[in-house]
Amino acid sequence: MIAENLRKIIEEYDFSNKIKLTASFGIYECKDQNPTKCLSKADKALYEAKNSSRNCVRVFIDSQN
Repeated sequence: MIAENLRKIIEEYDFSNKIKLTASFGIYECKDQNPTKCLSKADKALYEAKNSSRNCVRVFIDSQN
């Protein structure tokens, strides 16, 4: 919810009428203690967002976690 609100704020913000910015977010709830694994899952969600429609939020859900 926070990422989606931030995405909308960035999209709607007027950067001196010259720049149009958007943002994509990859979200992963890290329940594992391995930070490398957690970052990898969040990165996967981010690349999914970038490769789909951009300017969106994607959540990676790990059924094994």
